[in-house]
Amino acid sequence: MSSETGALIRHWRLRAGLTQEDLATRSDLSIRTIRDIETGRSRQPYRRSLEQLAAALGLDATTVVALTRRRPGHDLPPDLPGHPRPQTPVPAPQAPSHPTALPHLAAATGPEPAYPATALPRPAQLPPDIAHFTGRQEALRQCDDELLLSPRQRMGRGKVVQLFGAAGAGKSALAVHWAHRVADRFPDGQLYVDLHGRDASEPLRPATVLRSFLRALGIQQSALPESGAELAALYRSTVAGKSLLILLDNARSAEQVRPLLPNSPSCAVVVTARAHLTGLTVKDGARPVGLGRLPDHDAVRLLTSIIGAASVSAAPEALVELVELAERCAGLPLAVRIIGERLAGHPGTVLAHLAEAVETDPLDLFDSPDDPSVGIRTTLSWSYLRLPERSARLFRLLSLHCGPDLSLRAAAEMADAGHTAKALHRLRADLAALVHEHLVESPEPDRYRFPALVRLYAAERAAAEEPEHEREQSVRRLLAWYGHTSALAAHLVASSTARTPQPRPAPPARALPFSHAQDARAWLARESANLRDAVGAANRQRSFTAAQAIRRSLNTWTGFPPDAATDPDRATLLPRLAAGA
Repeated sequence: MSSETGALIRHWRLRAGLTQEDLATRSDLSIRTIRDIETGRSRQPYRRSLEQLAAALGLDATTVVALTRRRPGHDLPPDLPGHPRPQTPVPAPQAPSHPTALPHLAAATGPEPAYPATALPRPAQLPPDIAHFTGRQEALRQCDDELLLSPRQRMGRGKVVQLFGAAGAGKSALAVHWAHRVADRFPDGQLYVDLHGRDASEPLRPATVLRSFLRALGIQQSALPESGAELAALYRSTVAGKSLLILLDNARSAEQVRPLLPNSPSCAVVVTARAHLTGLTVKDGARPVGLGRLPDHDAVRLLTSIIGAASVSAAPEALVELVELAERCAGLPLAVRIIGERLAGHPGTVLAHLAEAVETDPLDLFDSPDDPSVGIRTTLSWSYLRLPERSARLFRLLSLHCGPDLSLRAAAEMADAGHTAKALHRLRADLAALVHEHLVESPEPDRYRFPALVRLYAAERAAAEEPEHEREQSVRRLLAWYGHTSALAAHLVASSTARTPQPRPAPPARALPFSHAQDARAWLARESANLRDAVGAANRQRSFTAAQAIRRSLNTWTGFPPDAATDPDRATLLPRLAAGA
């Protein structure tokens, strides 16, 4: 290659206002490669290098073809667009804000496919910003830290953030709010799509989204290839060198998202999904940002913002009820917003009605009166209906548990799954599917609990889909297991301090074995809240034998001197037990 081509690239770079370092960043080439091409030292650069330079400079397809086909001794054609004719200045490359499609050059001598582009306004597809956005400062900061770094600061990391969390946690609202806040940092526009990964519609296919994005970027419909691989290649070529913000909302899987990720270091991508898409983290370098409960004080602030501070001030007597309603929303911004819209303008007169609804049918409180698609019940159903049957049945039965959380062994009793190593391994997998969908939480290994509103929904499904005798048998198995296991634990604790041997109970094989008294103490301390609630549940079920066994076990355990190291709850257990019994 003669030095003329290098001089052309240098001229186009200077006309674009770029340094060699800027061009290296945009094209993903080294500064040395660009320097060698511009000075003519590299006489036959790789075709791929020239394609990347052309894409970064916004050159048109004809220019790229001519550059990649050149050989030493062959001059550029005099009518080549962008080639400096005698006494004619070199025109500037096409402006980045007008999309340019580059052909995929399969072979240097093969026919060149045409991908004509139209000069469309830059895409600005973001939905409207969410009103009354409140809280989530840490998540916003993490998005800033990951997506607003300069190419030099990123040190080769991808610019992808994945927001994940439970239904109603406000993932889409956060993503849209953040995107509006930083939109001016991406001068080539914003692309948005709802991938329908968790709603009533079928998830969108990547090829469908790619066609939509390419049309938004100026590629004519008639020029779009058929295969998904070719669409993805054309998409990457089209966005190369651009600075775009891409929001992929409501994703189903990493496979659905991966073809939509650009290769331009100046683009940023935000993905929202209910589950943590680990494939995006492992393979694509996405930074996961989990959204937990909205703190109660932020929930109250959001509710007050929606209702209006003046309305709240006009009904100060309702403030306590307002705080209680915010707490009942279980940290879900969607639930807070639904309550806020019900109360907007007249909190004093509506609060009493809502308080009654909480006691009668609490999930009805979180249904939108005019749009059932945004209610908590409907939103949870999109995850529930996709569960495997065994996980769905487990979801229903576990809602009948009497305490605040439960162990793997307790879950095995409720599901009648067995206690062999193989059975427990299979049960863990079924529970993992619930945790993956954020329908159940696992705060520590082999411990599980329901978020408050999810438990109400699960109980509804159990009442509607599980026969009554199945529900009763599930609870009876659990209460019997609590009775037998607590009796064995209390016996070991008593025997460790008694001067004379104590008669050992003979629990069935399913009772949890304890190797020594310290394990028994730890189990009683860990299960104290569940055992206390089990006494009341056994009485309601008229399972008086189980109730008596559990109460006797608790009384035996709490009758010994407190040991703060092993029994942290013992000092407060007796008053609570008396109140519960």
